[in-house]
Order: sequence, then C-alpha cells, then structure tokens
Amino acid sequence: MYWISILSFVMTALASLEVHAQADSTSVQLPIITVLDSTVRSQYAPASSQIWQSSSQPPMHDLGRFLNAASGIFIKSFGGSGIATSSIRGSSAEQTLLLWNGVPIQNPMLGQVDLSLIQPGLMDKIGLIRGGHSSKWGSAAIGGVITLDNSPDWSEGSQAGLSMNVGSFGFRSGKFHMDYGNGEWSSRTRISHHQSENDFRFLSRRGNSHEKLTHAAKRQQDIMQSFGLRLDPKTSLTADVWYQESDREVPPTLVQNVSNATFEDKAWRSLLRLQHQGAQSIYWVKASYISENQEYYDQVENINKFQSVFIEVEHQKQGNESLFNLGISFLHNSANTNNYIGKESENRISFFTNHTISGRIIDLDFSLRQTLIDGTLSPILPAAGAIINLSSKESVSFKINRNFRVPTLNNRYWQPGGNSDLEEEKGWSQEVTFSTRRKRLALDLIGFNRNIKNWILWAFNPGDNFVSAQNVANVWSRGLESRITFETPIAGGLLTQKFGYDFIRSTNQSNNPLYDEGQQLFYTPEHKFHFTIGFQKKAFELRYQHIIVGNYDGINDSLPGYNIGSIHLSYQSQYKKTSFRGFISIENIWNHSYQVIERRPMPGTHFTIGSKINLE
Repeated sequence: MYWISILSFVMTALASLEVHAQADSTSVQLPIITVLDSTVRSQYAPASSQIWQSSSQPPMHDLGRFLNAASGIFIKSFGGSGIATSSIRGSSAEQTLLLWNGVPIQNPMLGQVDLSLIQPGLMDKIGLIRGGHSSKWGSAAIGGVITLDNSPDWSEGSQAGLSMNVGSFGFRSGKFHMDYGNGEWSSRTRISHHQSENDFRFLSRRGNSHEKLTHAAKRQQDIMQSFGLRLDPKTSLTADVWYQESDREVPPTLVQNVSNATFEDKAWRSLLRLQHQGAQSIYWVKASYISENQEYYDQVENINKFQSVFIEVEHQKQGNESLFNLGISFLHNSANTNNYIGKESENRISFFTNHTISGRIIDLDFSLRQTLIDGTLSPILPAAGAIINLSSKESVSFKINRNFRVPTLNNRYWQPGGNSDLEEEKGWSQEVTFSTRRKRLALDLIGFNRNIKNWILWAFNPGDNFVSAQNVANVWSRGLESRITFETPIAGGLLTQKFGYDFIRSTNQSNNPLYDEGQQLFYTPEHKFHFTIGFQKKAFELRYQHIIVGNYDGINDSLPGYNIGSIHLSYQSQYKKTSFRGFISIENIWNHSYQVIERRPMPGTHFTIGSKINLE
C-alpha cells in the first residue's frame, strides 16, 4: 500500500494546486477552459494525433486499409481482405492500444486486434494518437492509441442512409443506418455486410507467369445498436451493443501448394455509460462486457474463448486555468482454449489522474497511473508535457512518458511455451515537436526516442524443440516524423497537397536468439514516404495518393521496398433533405507486384465503386 499512499498524496497535492491557482488574486488571468463532454485524456496535441469524422469519408474496406492510406503508419497486411496489424514508431502490434468509446477491446490472449475486422463506417469518429500514453490509458499504449468513438445524437427528427459498394475480386459491401431522436432520447442502428473472394492474380513462385490466389474468401456481418436517454438536463445514460461475425479462409503462402485453414470469429461487445455534468465538473461511469469466440481449423481444430469486464469511474473538474481529473478502472480478463491447462484469468485495478494547466505562453500536462495486477503493484507511470507558444503561429512541445505492457494470457499460459514468470515490458519515451500554422501551410516536425526493456519474444531455448515466451530483448526506437500540408485556391476550387516522411530506427540492444545486437526489428521499415494531392471544386473531388516504403527484413526473408499509387474520384449532391455521394477508387494503379508480409502476395490494380444516400 506504500505506492497507493504516495499516489493519494500526489493527487491531493495537485488538487490543492488547482485551488490555490483559483484563490491567488495575484496570479495572471488566463483563458477560461470550458467543461467538455469528453475526458481530458482524449485531448491531444494535433501534431501527434489525427481525427477523422466517418461521415466525411467515402465508404472504406476496413480499418487497416484506411489507416495505411490516411495516417502514414505502417500496416502489416496479408493482402486484400487478409489479416492486418499495426506498427507505430517501430512498436509491435501488441503495443498499440485499441479503444472503443474508451474501452480496451484487445484480445487478451493475443494482445492485439485484427484491424481488417473493424469497419470504420460503424463509427462516428476514428482517432490515431502516436507515441506512448500508458499513464493515460494503461497497458499496451506504448507505440500509440487507436480510438473508435460513437456518440448519441440528441437532435430531434430521424434520418436513414444506405451505402453500396462493389469492386474487384468479388468484393461487395453494404451498410444501412437509421437514427432517431426527440431531444430526450435517441436510437442509432448500424448494420453492415462485407464479403470478398479475394482471388486476385499475382506473380507466380517461379516469377515467369501469374496465378490466382485460392482459398482466400471472407464474409463478415456487423450490427451495432445504440440507445441514449436524458435522465435530466445534466445527466444522460447511453447503451451500446456491437455484434460481429466473420468467416475467413486462410490462403496458402508462396511456399505452400494448398491451404485448408479457416478462421471464424464471433464477438459481442456491450457498453453502458452514465454521464453527469455540473457547472464546473463532469462525471463518467462506464461498464462494459465483451465476449468473443474464435475457431481456427487447420487439420486440427483450435477453439479460443475469452471474456472481458471493464468498469471505470472518472471525475473531471474545471479551474480558472486548468482541468483536473481523477479516476479508477477495473479490468477482468478470462480465457479458455485447447492450449491452456485450464481456464485462466487476470484482474487489473488502475488509479489515474491528469492535470492540464493552460496559459498564454505555456500549456502544461501531467499524468500519473498506478496499476494493481492480480494483487501485485506494477511500476508507477508518470508523464509530463509542455507546449510553448513561440508566437500565434509557431509552437514547440515536449513530452516524457513512462510506458508498460502486461504479458498476454498466451504469453503466460500457452502450452507449450507459456511462461508465467514473464516480466512486464517497460521503459521511457520522449518526444519533441515543432509546429507552425499559417494561412495556407501547416508543418509538424516530430522527433521521438523510446527505450523498452523486457521486450517479449517467442524463441527457442537451448535444448527445446518448441518456442517459448521470453523477456530477451531491449529495444531502442528513435526517429523523425514530418507532416506538411499546403492549400492553394485555384480555378475556383481548392488544391491540397500533403507530404509525410517517417524515419524510424527500432533496434535490439541485447543479444538474443532472434536478433543480433543493433539489428533492426523485423517488419520495421526505416523509411516511409507518402504524399497526397487533391483538388476539390463544389461537388467534385479528385485525389491521388502515393506511398513509398523502404526495404526491411521479415523473419525468414528480406523484403524489397515498394511504391504504390491510388486515385479517388467522388461527387456529392444535396436535394432538399436527401444527400447523395458516388465514388470510384483505383488502388495500385501502376500494378506493382510486392509483399508486405513475406510469402504473402498483395493484389495488383483493383477498383471499388460505390454510392451513399442519406435521407432526413
């Protein structure tokens, strides 16, 4: 209880600091901060975060393909409708936290989520925050955080919409939504269906002809229902239920002649949220239950089942110059599989606080988290940041965080190879950013540094004929991210040019069975460049995007770099209360042959055409 006492003391001190700032008549009067209906943890510097409103985006295949095109981060994909995971700033997929309305939805067995199973059109808002945020969100937020948010619509009236898309390789998708509200309650319904044969042609193993990918079909259905009720003018209650079902065939690799592997996934996600807003404070209570069943078949059947219960209480208070929040969360994970001895579980209790202070020249942000995992205290996680406003257009920001990741249930209990004595991955990260915002120019330059100890790898121990989970790597990640946007009025429209370049070195700093000292991590390209040029005039938009990725190493082979281009044309119109949007997208228009994951071919030139209609 020693660290709990320390944490309580720090929280009390911060709260006292806030009261003192309000009472001191000699203090400089700073801008009043308005109480928002989102937690202060969700407010990030624009340089290291991106937010997209789904309603303004064309229909998208899946979250993995969307982030690969829109964000500049590296997405590891099997191709087409295949499995997709993220690598942010040289991190592993397990070190990216995925939140649905603030609730972690990672598979606690694997520690990650297949981004190809997430349909962006179901969400109101999609966010990406690069960099470590363990002090704000907890385990796994080492490389970054991906957020999926839905909000109740309290406006009166009803609206409905339908989108239909078809494309290459048997791709077909449709989504229906219907919203209704009267100011006191709201109902939002989302139904989507996606399917693809994914039978694209690729360069053969011998490299002198093309063959068709087999056994690669995918089917997926999603239903999301949300209800909102205003209990009084200051209090609201919302309930969300999300059911997802997918069936997928796993295609053969380039060194296989045939594959019979299949993967089925059924997931229930539910969430209850209570919010109460006062004159200078706001309270949130969240309760979530998630259940997921996965069946993988490849000669033998493997069934994985897991459940998660998440409860969080948070209070945010506004001062004259600050926002202060305090919260506690509880997470229970349990899982059962053919490869565990029995049912395994874990419990986490976290105490966290955040404090932001705004000024004319300097904005400050402090965070602190302490987590109790199955009765054992994890490292206390502090974070601090500052934004210095050099002028009305330029700023410099600094950030330092301590981060950690709890070993997954598979890391600890999988038979054979699980290791119950694993330590948490942990370390520090730092970040410095220069930003400028001009009338037609936006520029962000970000330098980052991160050291993580006890990095978990699956490798052979001497004398074993199977791999096992081990804390065998210390990884040093550092690099530079740059983002530049130009906007130019031309010919009665707007020409937008966006450029991004990421240089990432993520190297092992210790000798271990998989990496030599100083070796770049697998599937971590040092260089990635992307640019977009778009022209929008009235109802028309034309956009071209190009991505260049440098060469990198896979586990067995080295992968050459690749560059791919895509073009998008859309038209939208409004007639009374009916809006229409039509689009066509052509991807990999230069028909390059490439691989993102070794021995997994990617599709050549392919297209998607679709329409979206909204009625109010």
